[in-house]
Amino acid sequence: MRAASVGGDEDMASDTVGTSKAKAPKHTLSSWCRSEKSPLGNASLSVPSSSSPLLVEASPYAESSDLLIYGDSEPTGNLHILQQVDSDETNTNFTYEHVFLVNRPSQPISLSWSPLSKSSKTEENKFCFVTAAADNCIRYYTYITDTKAFRSLEFQGHTSFVNSVACHPKENLFSSTSDDRSIRVWDIETNSATFVAWLTYPGITTCWNHISPSCVLVGQADGTIKSIDTRLGETVQKMNSGAPLRSLDSSRANVVNVGAAAGNRIVLWDTRIVGNPVATKHTTSQPSLFRWSLASSNIFATCANGNFFMWDADHIDIAPHSHTIETSPRFSGLSWLHGRHVCVTGASKNLVFWKTM
Repeated sequence: MRAASVGGDEDMASDTVGTSKAKAPKHTLSSWCRSEKSPLGNASLSVPSSSSPLLVEASPYAESSDLLIYGDSEPTGNLHILQQVDSDETNTNFTYEHVFLVNRPSQPISLSWSPLSKSSKTEENKFCFVTAAADNCIRYYTYITDTKAFRSLEFQGHTSFVNSVACHPKENLFSSTSDDRSIRVWDIETNSATFVAWLTYPGITTCWNHISPSCVLVGQADGTIKSIDTRLGETVQKMNSGAPLRSLDSSRANVVNVGAAAGNRIVLWDTRIVGNPVATKHTTSQPSLFRWSLASSNIFATCANGNFFMWDADHIDIAPHSHTIETSPRFSGLSWLHGRHVCVTGASKNLVFWKTM
């Protein structure tokens, strides 16, 4: 099977997995541009399909920092892996090529890179990631480029829609949460759940607490966020966003910071402080995605339908840098590139990259 190159016009076959040609065409981002109303620079990358990206995740790890994956809106649930090539240190230009395609049985809902992923120009590449999809099934994928070895593992246990998955930042584990009101931690080697905790409302999103690696964060539909110690088997901290939760993230650059999008507000916590959040910002729109920068301790981004915002947590009352897109579908997916002040979103039939100028 052929995997289409970025910007190419090849048809996608229905095989389970495929790699691009030996000399896959490269695609350089369009020139960074800036409007008079916003200091945000943006550049776009067309995707090799007739559908739009539903989610996008750049690898947050140094050993695989040039990898990016997006899931498209095709009913079969294609997952496309792009690899960054020919980048420069100024963040002015960088190029991606399409290197790998996985065809899932249904559309992806959530995705997370494993720290076992490796990317090298001289050694073998290893792609490892976990996904949840509309078929309520969790799958963990491993692909080694030199040997062409492909492995797909299914993880069964949730009894309802799986909303979110998150790989542990150091161990061979991942967490998942579901409408069945549970948070689970899975061991990839044994293909089994090592921890299960029951929630009072459906679980909407999960991530790991980077200040305490044994603690997993889970956000409930009612706006409650719990930090659960998987070794002690108990909730060690609770945070309340005060509105239905949409998105949650724990900062890697400043491990005490947790942020969320809930209702029409953005809520920030310092996990060293028990009780109320350190900041709450009411917005005119309802943000659906929240992500901390990987390169800055105080910068985060949100998406709200057709609006993209970049915020400074130290000055949250100051109007954020923003951009509005008029095309449909609107922004979907939000992720930051490792070591760069650049994030990426899906928009219409493009991946759009943003950076401060």
